[in-house]
Order: sequence, then C-alpha cells, then structure tokens
Amino acid sequence: MSLHQNLKSMTGSAFSLIELLTVMAIISVMMALSVPAFNVLKSTGDISAAAYDIASTLEQARAYAMANNTFVYVGFAERAQMDATKPGEGQILISAMGSKSGSRNFDSKNLVSLTRLRKMPNVRLEDNIPNSGSLSRPVVQSAYQVANDAFTAQDTFEVSGVTFSKIVQFDPRGMASIQARAASVSQWMEIGLAGAQGSSPNSAVVVLDGVTGVAKVYRP
Repeated sequence: MSLHQNLKSMTGSAFSLIELLTVMAIISVMMALSVPAFNVLKSTGDISAAAYDIASTLEQARAYAMANNTFVYVGFAERAQMDATKPGEGQILISAMGSKSGSRNFDSKNLVSLTRLRKMPNVRLEDNIPNSGSLSRPVVQSAYQVANDAFTAQDTFEVSGVTFSKIVQFDPRGMASIQARAASVSQWMEIGLAGAQGSSPNSAVVVLDGVTGVAKVYRP
C-alpha cells in the first residue's frame, strides 16, 4: 500500500472535531450527574459509620463501668459547619472518662480519660428524625434526646479544648442516665444523626436502654 493510500485510510478512520466535542460534552454531563450521587453515598456511609461507632463506644463504656465497678461518662459535642460554601465540615466529637475512685465524684482530678477524642466528620446531631419504617423505635422524650437543648449534664468535662456538656453516665451496674450527682434513669435515651450539610434525607438513630445500658442502631 502506498503512502498516499495509508494517509487516506488514516484520515477516513479519524474522529472529526464535531464528534470529539460531542463525546467530551457527553462525558461532562455524565460526570456532573454522578457527583450528587457520589455525595449521597458518601453521606450515607459517614452516617452509618458514626452510628455504629457511637454504639460501640457506649457498649465499651458500659462494659468498663461494670468490670471496674465504677462510673463512666461518655460526652458528646458538635462542631458546626464553619463555611457554608464548603459542605461536609460539620462533625460530632465523642470522648469517654472514668471515675478513679469508683464514686460519682465528678472532680477533674477523679476523672481519667478512657478513649482518645473521637471525631466523626460530615455528621450532625438531630432530634427530629421520623419514627417510621426501618426507623420505628421506642418513643423518647425530648429531654432525653442528646441533640435536644434540654439534654444537659449537671457537670462538664474538657478534652483537647472541647467542652462536653451532653454526657451519658454509666453506673457500676451498667445502667445509663444523663450525668448528674444523683441517679435519674430514663427508660430510653436517643442519639439522632443526620448529614452535616443542611437537612439531609440520610439519618440514623442510636437508642440507649437506660435500664440495661444496651445500645441499638436504627438505620434506613
């Protein structure tokens, strides 16, 4: 085959500029459509991971309290989104402290850190999650929902500059309550979770049985 014939063959099989631009446009549209779906999947994964991590932390705190015949305190704090133009900057912070003396003494010298400061990104506390479908669960009073302003411990503790005022307290029998100097056990407590960016359709709930101290995750 001559050089002229080779060039003619190559020219005939190449993409035209219009065809190339059309393919690039289609790829751009597909990428634009896939980004929201990816963000939804990521948000769903973050919420699920946070829910099970919280349940695990609560179970470990309960086990420690019972094994060591002492009081354990699990604190929750929320760091809000700082820049509205950057989604997913909200996060939940958790830390657990134990009583050295085995008493309900909340003096800072009597508390020992049991876990590092846990950070759960792209998730916020939520107290208005529907109670239906796979999220059907025991009805919890607002005062016993961690996300609600009414859920406030009698005392506070600080870890790495973060002040914890929402504190779940486990006693030596494994019973759970809001931290206070006197026992006040509720049948149920609730930690509601949602996406950090505005109102998200993704959510999860960790329900804590006050009498047994057992945590259960509810997830769509």
